[in-house]
Order: sequence, then C-alpha cells, then structure tokens
Amino acid sequence: MLTALAIWAAVTGTLGAVMAFARTGSDEAVSNLSKWLEKAGIHRIPQWLRERSVDRWVLRYGSSVMVGLLFVGGMVFQSWWMKPVLNVQSPPITARSQTGVIPQSSIRDPDGIYQLGRQVGTVERPEVDESKSTISFHRIVGTVNFNPNQDFQYRDYILHIRGISAETAGDFSGQRTRAIWDARTDIIARR
Repeated sequence: MLTALAIWAAVTGTLGAVMAFARTGSDEAVSNLSKWLEKAGIHRIPQWLRERSVDRWVLRYGSSVMVGLLFVGGMVFQSWWMKPVLNVQSPPITARSQTGVIPQSSIRDPDGIYQLGRQVGTVERPEVDESKSTISFHRIVGTVNFNPNQDFQYRDYILHIRGISAETAGDFSGQRTRAIWDARTDIIARR
C-alpha cells in the first residue's frame, strides 16, 4: 500500500510540475512548455509541442486529471489510514457460572461467526456439505472486525475461508459496514 501511495504522489507531483511549466515560461511569465524543454537540454522538440495550444491543452486537461488523481489518492489514503484494528484481547471463557447456569454472554447466535471469543459477523443462507468438508455462505454481514485470513467458528465448526466472490464496505450513518459475498470455506475441525 505504501508503494502505491508513493507512485500516486510521484505521478501527481509530476503532473503538477508539468502544469506549472506550461503556465510559466523559463525566461518570462508566458505559456511555453517547449522553452522549458530547451532549457533542460532537449533541442529536438516536435513542432506540435512548440504550439501554444499544447500549453492550453496541458492546463485544461491536466487540471481535470489532477482533480481525479487527488480524489483517488484521498480515497486510497483514507482506506489505508482508517483500516480497522482487531481487538486481540478476548474476555475469559467461562462455560458455566457457579450456579451451573450458562451466563448470558456465553449464549451464541446460531448464525454468528466468532473469532477470539467475539461475534464478528452473521451468516445468511449457509450450505453445509460435510461430505466435501465445506460450508458456503451466500453472505456474511457485519464483518468490520472479521479477519478472513484467520480461522473462525460457526456453530460447532472451525472454518477457514477458501475464497470469496466480493467484499463490500462503507459508512452508513457514521457506522462502518462490511459484507462478504459467496464465501466458500473449508471445515478444519469440529468443536
């Protein structure tokens, strides 16, 4: 991700410099990109690059490209900077209280998926195929804190994601949302 950010910064900076050179000549404040090239030691400049319309073209279309690059860069930077951090601390696991009754926090949602003792998503339309040791889910919602690279628990199964078709994420009323579509998992073990 850092490499992509560096490439984006280099392309955006280069475009900004070319736009500035097209606006200001090397000797005086006139539009002339070819004067800068000559000053840089490039003397075989094509005729089309010597025309003043090239400077206007660079300014007009370069501005549009610059706005697009700044927008894309802002979105990439925001998604990189705002990645959710998994809480690696899990509460102590207690199967029963001293009275022999299962505490409310130990009762699990049968459609929930769990990592590190916490619910990190809810499945929709599960398809269990024990003969192939696989379970497929049409969709898993509420997966903001779900790490698809780690094993997870679903009912009595311990699963590992083999593949997904799509992943969606966004913000809705100030709340981060994330969903995984058509998840195919391998059954690693049973609890």
